Amino acid sequence: MPPTRRTLVPLMALFLAGCTDAFTGGIWGGGGRGGDSQPPPDYSGSLASGIAAARGMARYLAAQAVDELPAGNATFVEAAPVARTGAVSVGIRSTRVPRYQPDSRGTSFSPDAGQIQSIGTRDTPGASVAMDVAVGLLPGVAVGATRVMSVEFLGSALFADHSTRTSSGTLMREGPSFGVGVRLGMMTETPTLPGVSLSLRRQALPTTAFRSAELPTHGAPMELGMGQATGTATSLRLAAGKTFGRVGLSLGWGHDAVSGEGVVFAEVGSGEKRLEQLSYQSSRWSVFGGVDVRVVPQLALGVEFAHGNSSFQGLGDPLVGEGTSWSRSRLSVGARVRP
Repeated sequence: MPPTRRTLVPLMALFLAGCTDAFTGGIWGGGGRGGDSQPPPDYSGSLASGIAAARGMARYLAAQAVDELPAGNATFVEAAPVARTGAVSVGIRSTRVPRYQPDSRGTSFSPDAGQIQSIGTRDTPGASVAMDVAVGLLPGVAVGATRVMSVEFLGSALFADHSTRTSSGTLMREGPSFGVGVRLGMMTETPTLPGVSLSLRRQALPTTAFRSAELPTHGAPMELGMGQATGTATSLRLAAGKTFGRVGLSLGWGHDAVSGEGVVFAEVGSGEKRLEQLSYQSSRWSVFGGVDVRVVPQLALGVEFAHGNSSFQGLGDPLVGEGTSWSRSRLSVGARVRP
């Protein structure tokens, strides 16, 4: 007996109901009778561990910032104030310094936020180039054979930018960065007495960004990184210098205080991301000495040796606080022009 309209309608209704059930249950996995609901993976524990590890990059920031600053005099091998209005001198120095790289190799994270692995650092040889200029503003007051209380403007530029790409990640540092300051001539040089000066300078630091390679977690791979971190350094120098014919000698004491901030992040492949503000501080006490030789009246070539003790301060993280001080000696070579 051929199907009639009365029998076809119920059959079509059953067919459509079965298709709908298969679609909603089998493909979407919920709401239908044919599938089970699967909750999305929970990466909150891994992200928390990742953020905690990323805070370890404060160690990198603090160490790199203070180590690439010139540890010697505010103006290369020139300790004695010029004490002449409008007098200009320009110096350039190159210093061998370590180049630190956040090292995430071998780092993995557990969904247990209490199991934290801090990102380490490794270093390779590098160089920091700095330029400085001194311009006489006030000649000071004559006291016998010397002059006291002269004032000079100080300007500086730090060329410490570099970018590296390794198996551990990509690091970008951008410069140059600039600084300004003032030098007080406590006394100018005389035939029998050295010149003595006290200088204060505020120096910006190169901006820094880092993104790690993919790191394993219990699910999707994760990347850690740091946004455009910035910082400033305040440098104080007390120096004395004396000239013997064509040879100039200088020695002094210095202190540098560095502070800055940035944003660290942890991101899993599914697109989940967590951000956290990061701040860092470090300081350095140093002693230095230099020798320069005038090859012509307007040009002197010199070397400068400095030894300093540096430390982290106020990072507030036990992972970062381990091993918070270190000592380093460095040698700078350069030139000074006095038009």
